[in-house]
Amino acid sequence: VIENNLSLAIDTGKKALNLSPNSASNNEAMALIYENASFYVRGALEWADNLYNKAIESAPDSPTPYLRMALINMARSNTETDKAQQEYYINEAIKKYNLAIAKKSDFGAAYYGQAIAYEKLNKIDNAIEQLKKAVLLTRDNADYRFELGRLYFNRGVAQSSLAQNAPE
Repeated sequence: VIENNLSLAIDTGKKALNLSPNSASNNEAMALIYENASFYVRGALEWADNLYNKAIESAPDSPTPYLRMALINMARSNTETDKAQQEYYINEAIKKYNLAIAKKSDFGAAYYGQAIAYEKLNKIDNAIEQLKKAVLLTRDNADYRFELGRLYFNRGVAQSSLAQNAPE
């Protein structure tokens, strides 16, 4: 069922692109379809990247394609077993998040994404700084607040000091 729906989505997205190939929204929609199909379709993330680049050409002021490309790089880092490759993709994601922020300075999702990327690099202070910005920009997002508290907690607790003792 999933593969059939993905196939239908890809066909419909291709039709939309054929009708209006320079439409930023059509390119973004098709790229998102490929992102979601990456588990089933080999090369789908590369196609998504290419479509996001086309979307940038059509709508150069939009931060969304940069955010989505950052997420693709984070997904790539999660599939890598080589530590150097993981770090490479995470650093590429941080660059894309920075480009998204350059387009829209109050883009909370990009600051949040950077925080997650910095945490993966074990740069907890940088992660906290980015997450503080995300919390300030999106005051109603409880998830960002929770994550910020978690980072503060994790920064202040050494794993070796964690213990749970039950009374005898």
